[in-house]
Amino acid sequence: MSSDREQEQRMITRLWAWLLRPKVLLTLGGVSLVAIGVGYVTLIETAKRLVPLIAEREIEKILNRDINVGEFERLSLAGLRLSQTVIPIAAENQNSLVVDQIDVRYQPLGLLFSRLPIQIEISGTRIEIEQLEDGSWATINLDLPAPSDDKPIDLPFDPQVEVVLKEVNIAVLPLGARDPLVIDLDAKAQVRDNIKTAAYEVDLRVEDGAIALQGETKLETLESQVALAIQNLKLTDFNDFLPQDLISLDGGTVSVNLQIDQPAILDPNDEARGNEAMNKHGINEHATSDTVSSTNPALDFDRLATYIPTIRGTLALDAFQAKLAGIREPITAGGTLQFQGDRLRFDRMIAQAGAIGMKLAGSIDRRSGFDLRVTVPPVDVIEAIALVDDLASETAALASQVDLDVTAEVNVTGALDDPTLKLAARNVTPWRLDQLKINEVRTNLTVDRETLTLNGFRLTPAAGGRILARGNAQIDQLIATLINPPVTQQATTPMPGQPPSGLVAPEPQPEPQPETQSDTNPDSKLDTNPNSQTPAPINLPLDTVEITGNLDLDLPLDAIAAPYELPAEIALGRLRSVANVAGTLAEPTGLLNWELLELSVFGEAIAPRAGSALRA
Repeated sequence: MSSDREQEQRMITRLWAWLLRPKVLLTLGGVSLVAIGVGYVTLIETAKRLVPLIAEREIEKILNRDINVGEFERLSLAGLRLSQTVIPIAAENQNSLVVDQIDVRYQPLGLLFSRLPIQIEISGTRIEIEQLEDGSWATINLDLPAPSDDKPIDLPFDPQVEVVLKEVNIAVLPLGARDPLVIDLDAKAQVRDNIKTAAYEVDLRVEDGAIALQGETKLETLESQVALAIQNLKLTDFNDFLPQDLISLDGGTVSVNLQIDQPAILDPNDEARGNEAMNKHGINEHATSDTVSSTNPALDFDRLATYIPTIRGTLALDAFQAKLAGIREPITAGGTLQFQGDRLRFDRMIAQAGAIGMKLAGSIDRRSGFDLRVTVPPVDVIEAIALVDDLASETAALASQVDLDVTAEVNVTGALDDPTLKLAARNVTPWRLDQLKINEVRTNLTVDRETLTLNGFRLTPAAGGRILARGNAQIDQLIATLINPPVTQQATTPMPGQPPSGLVAPEPQPEPQPETQSDTNPDSKLDTNPNSQTPAPINLPLDTVEITGNLDLDLPLDAIAAPYELPAEIALGRLRSVANVAGTLAEPTGLLNWELLELSVFGEAIAPRAGSALRA
């Protein structure tokens, strides 16, 4: 027994001695290296052929579009390079994309320091987008996998991903346009800090204009710091994107230099509370009618202010000119907006349309509210009305009978959630109405969230006398209805297993149905969603608008009628009248008292006439 063990031990010793001989080691090492090399090359070559095919198949499933993934020009442990990749034009979608080269580089040695730097460089991208005949823009219908409820995987390293876009050319062709809008773009984005921070730079060129954006965003909270610069962006470059039957841009450039600090919107430690806050203020686009108040139109501006970005810098509009449908003269405008953190200041803001001009000055402050003033220099009322195409022919006949130049000023003051508007208007020259001459026409009114007040209206004929009026209307419910119109929701009876209305449940996706002839009829495509909400016809609550007012009239009728050369035998005397109005707009009531004095016929005085009229 022991001799057998000793013999076995001697054989093992001889084998090791033979294996450790230099010649044997070199031979075995060479064979191993060749085997590893052949295996590596075989693996790489197999991956070069199979990976594009697999990627092509999987991407086509997601995009629902044909795609031609390029071949690998380089594939190694340090990165890969992919040749030209194309999404061609489809029969139902005229959009296309070509990427000349995708170069991915990574540094595996970074894993020793718990990080993996990855750089993805996409070069020579050309995108063509064309508007469809029905006016819509064809989009890519993504067929993404259903989201998983599993918690995200915590990577043992920090993936520091940088994506670089070089020489991107985007051509957008609106319907009916001869030439596309060409946009050249270069961009870079970087994700770091364990996918918690994104930094980005975008340089975009449109004709002679340039847009540069640089910023950083905390992905968990969306807190951002962004710098935006726009130089000499011509608005006429976007003319083909506007409805030509409504508006046409003839000039205008925009220049912007802004620093934007966006405070945190999301709360990573309390997602439910963060969503509730956004829903409350209408920030979340998925907010439902249960989470957004439908009865109180007033917003909580103190809480909403926590989501409003702080902006500093300027936005300048120069030489703007546009032609609006139905307006005979072009509209011109210009000016500068000064963003001063909590304040937005309007500097040299002017607009002009034919005879009508306007100047805007003042500021809007997040804390102190509105301080705006709009002034309208003297304008001929007939010329102003004649700017409207439909009224031009009618005003031509009135021009010889009416002559009135007016000026107006509008002031907006008060808190952001409780503004007050004051309007003052008056004539600057005597008003000629046919053969009547009126020295003064003046009105002053105030509007806030609750009340419209006519502080005073005065009309003074050149022949003497006056007409005075005052009044107010309670408009809080009317404004509430206009700001927050009612929404109708179709009532349905829940099917078995279906939760009652108001509970969240995933909606089953309908099975695709083959197209039929009726599908081509747009009138046949009705909204069959039982929970769809549609705007209801707005019935203004006129019965809630309480009104009060009075009219005081004192007119010398003979002096006023003198230009019409009434018979000398008739003296109309003087008319005095007082009217009072109350009730609501739906059911107004009024009382009119009048008195006619100094009336005579053929020199004989007639006793004063008086009367009253009541409307209930």
